[in-house]
Order: sequence, then structure tokens, then C-alpha cells
Amino acid sequence: MARPERNKNDGQHGSGKGGLWRPVEKIKSLTQSFHQTRLDQSLVEHARKGHEWRVARLLDAGANPNAQGGKPLEDAARGGHIEVVDELLSHGAKADANGARAMLIAVKHGHRPVARRLIQAGADVHSDNDAAIVLASALRNVPMMEMLVRCGANVNAQSGMPLQIAASRGHPHVIRLMLENGAKLTSENDPAFKIAQKNNRNLCLEVMRAHIAAQKTVKPPAPPVP
Repeated sequence: MARPERNKNDGQHGSGKGGLWRPVEKIKSLTQSFHQTRLDQSLVEHARKGHEWRVARLLDAGANPNAQGGKPLEDAARGGHIEVVDELLSHGAKADANGARAMLIAVKHGHRPVARRLIQAGADVHSDNDAAIVLASALRNVPMMEMLVRCGANVNAQSGMPLQIAASRGHPHVIRLMLENGAKLTSENDPAFKIAQKNNRNLCLEVMRAHIAAQKTVKPPAPPVP
């Protein structure tokens, strides 16, 4: 009885329609993808809760520090978890992701050390049209504003919006801080002064009038000697 001819592709996993290599590789890829998704989800959860040691272990196991569009860093910033923020940054989290949104979240929630750390790590203090200094002004967070000014924030952002917000809400200490750091106010016709006047912010008006008067008493530079 003649022995049947063996198909040349039999037993070869890398070729032919009956090969097993491609299905095995697909299963392996799906398994790896599922494992990575679980790691990343756990990282987001523990970053939000401030579990620094768990975050460190997950990162060492291969979790993506920029998972879900940078959510681990943003959630850590929202909670003020500086140790988690440091851990994420040391493993490659991007401080400037999504227009430095993690830094803006830290400013919004009043977490000054976190905001400063993110700026030091590359978050742009001028992101989103200088939203950080405007937001800090609206929240009356003077320590945050001082930190942002030291980091180069523009006190005249958005056509003087920080000063106008402070004048509208009656924050003379915020106005004083901004004027001392270069906010523009040259006369009682300036928008911030008119806003304070309209809202009867008398303490703000006192600070601004003193600043305007001080500017008028400054002696002009001497003309050059011919």
C-alpha cells in the first residue's frame, strides 16, 4: 500500500494555511495588551489615592506613566500627592502633556508644592494663555501667585485680567502683590481701577491710588550730557 504524500507545510507553524504561529502570536499579543491595560488601570487608581509604594511597584512592572492621556499625573496633582508626582516624573511622565493640565489642576486645587514641582519638570507656566496666574488670582491664593510670579508668570496676562479679577472681588493684598511685580496701572482710567470703583472696593482703590501717586513722584532720568 502506497504511503500518502506528506504536505510540505504539515508541522510548520510559520507558513501555510494550517500553520499555528499566527494564532499563537495573536493570542500572545492580546494577553500582553490585557496585562498592560490592567497595569495602567491600577496605576491610575493608586496615583489617585496617593499610594506611592504601589505606584512605584506598578511602574517597575511596566505600567505606563502617561497612560490614558496622562491621567496618573493629573490625578496625583489633583490630590496633592507630591511623592506620587515625583515617582511618576522619575519614570518618564510628561509634565507638559495636554497643555500642562496637571500643573493647572494643582493650581486650581491649591497644591503649591505640586504645581512648583511640575513647572520645574517642564510644565509651561504660560500654558493656556497664562491660565495659572489668572486662576490663582481668582482664588485669592497669594502664596500660589507668589510662586508663579517667581517662576516667570505674566502678571499682565490676558490684558491685565489678574489685576481686574482682584479689583472686582476686592482683594487688596493680591493687587499689592501684582503691582509690586510689574502689573500695569498708570491712571484712574485703567480698567482695573474702574472695576474697583464700580464695585465700591475702597481698600483696593487705596492701594491703587498709592501706586499711581508713587509713579507720578518718580523723577525722570536726567538728560544725557552733550
